[in-house]
Amino acid sequence: MKIFVELDDFCDVYADSFRRLLMDILRVYPGFKATLFAVPGLTKKNVLRSFWEEYPCLRFAVHGTRHQNSEEWMCGYPQALRMVKEFGRAREDGSSKFLPLFRAGFKAPWLRLSPEAAQALWEYGYWIAGGCKEGKLSGGPVFNYQAGKEIVKGILYERDDAFVWHGHVQAPGIRPPWADCNPALESGSGGIAEILGMFLNRFDKDSEFGYIEELVTKCPD
Repeated sequence: MKIFVELDDFCDVYADSFRRLLMDILRVYPGFKATLFAVPGLTKKNVLRSFWEEYPCLRFAVHGTRHQNSEEWMCGYPQALRMVKEFGRAREDGSSKFLPLFRAGFKAPWLRLSPEAAQALWEYGYWIAGGCKEGKLSGGPVFNYQAGKEIVKGILYERDDAFVWHGHVQAPGIRPPWADCNPALESGSGGIAEILGMFLNRFDKDSEFGYIEELVTKCPD
């Protein structure tokens, strides 16, 4: 079955550690592909471009604005529309107008997204990851990583014709930029680096990988 990998929290502080991790993954899975949810306000354009050019197996989608406030996207429609306008409308090729290295996909930090903010994103052509969480959103394109049978708690899900691996780019010992707003995140643990062995031994070496945009569906009304 095809494998879809999505990893959250890419930003400048994790660039070097993730690059080393990615090299290990590619040695085992030459066909590896992944969608990384990157924080625009914490990722320099030259860092993103270096990955974009060096590793065509990666796609980047938008992960909040600065990821330093869990209420960042729990806002009303006017404020959300102002923030979405900074990203620009989705282009025909699926990229973001003003963030051209990003796909027009969005995931709110901690999946905290108001229905009003979701509406603004949909109007600008974005799909939303985690959009159907707890049934709070309806009516637009979403990707729900938790669909299917849970194989590894909170990480791996099996669908009829695919596996979905959900994770984070964090490396142990690197303090995340958003630790000040949540002391529980101080250690920077919980990333794929800590469970790399599990990932590298889970699938066949010649497995086929895909991008999660292939799994975007319309959230039920």
